Amino acid sequence: VANRQAPAARGARREDVIVSMYRPTPTTAHLRVQELFLPKFFTDELTLMKENGTWRIVSKVWDFELLDEGA
Repeated sequence: VANRQAPAARGARREDVIVSMYRPTPTTAHLRVQELFLPKFFTDELTLMKENGTWRIVSKVWDFELLDEGA
């Protein structure tokens, strides 16, 4: 990752969308986020906990779909 060129440096478009957010308790939350980093379209499932007034991601599960960059 450290040697990988950033998408912005190569003029690649990026899109981020919060698909859903669920807060079952005052200190826990679940987010589904989708990000486009061509040629990959990611879906992330994030679990967060609030501790001392700060939200922190405590787990992340992801999957991606390869897209045709010419589309």
